[in-house]
Amino acid sequence: MASDPACGVPVRVDVRLRFDRPLWPRPDSFEALLVYSGSPVNRVPVGSIRYDPLDWKLTYRFVRPLTPRALYQVELPGSQGVPGPRAFDGAPLEAGALPLAFSFLTRSNTSGELPDDVPAPTCDEVVPLLDTHCGSGCCHGGDSPAMGLRLDSREGLLTTALRQVAHQTETAATAGVPHSNPARFGTAMPLLDPGSAATSYLIYKLLIAPAGFGACAEPSCQPFTALPGAGSCAPWPDGERARLRDWFVRGEAMPLDPESLGCAEAAPPRALDCASLRALIAFVDAGAVCD
Repeated sequence: MASDPACGVPVRVDVRLRFDRPLWPRPDSFEALLVYSGSPVNRVPVGSIRYDPLDWKLTYRFVRPLTPRALYQVELPGSQGVPGPRAFDGAPLEAGALPLAFSFLTRSNTSGELPDDVPAPTCDEVVPLLDTHCGSGCCHGGDSPAMGLRLDSREGLLTTALRQVAHQTETAATAGVPHSNPARFGTAMPLLDPGSAATSYLIYKLLIAPAGFGACAEPSCQPFTALPGAGSCAPWPDGERARLRDWFVRGEAMPLDPESLGCAEAAPPRALDCASLRALIAFVDAGAVCD
């Protein structure tokens, strides 16, 4: 009922927008979202914006609670000359089955709190995960790791992955120098960009592997099952994986199929799972601290 004080959206709420294509993670384009009550001059200040490259989802958290019993407008910029979210290949946002603007009414009471964020995995938790799935002696481990990338130890992660440019994204003009926000997305991309999984090349090498989205079925992923979305990951559609390869992701998806490696080790690399993908993304977004 309209008189029910609990009717409406809580005043402490995140706005989440899910897109039908993976985005180009340019912070200035994400900031174009407009949320206001009454007039655009009453724009609600945003405290944080997070883009999830697995789900193609933007989450906006406000710096303060919304006003009780107020009508709010949410507006996304259109594609006509106004900067806004774009797909990773530059395709502009366009109106489709869902509108680029909508409204909601807040509750008349101020009860309720935002759920506490689940702590991101630590370096000590992530290194064994990478070692299990990527650190085989015939891949990214041992004395001669593939592409010079070593993922079987903390030292290897620090010296060969964090802030290190991915060789498959280098150009002659930017060799050895990673860029988090280049003019063309995917150019000189860091392997792991602390604070931004969405600009980390290794994440995309994992996301284009359709086998890496299954349910957690091994002890190595159990510590991460409490992470949001750890039990529900959908593989990218074939069309998007093909576009990603055409745009900037070179070579094979990771981890490689053990049979294609000819690896005779007792523990060959194997595909990640949903919980492990969530863990790695959360670790990188939290700063990938391994010092």
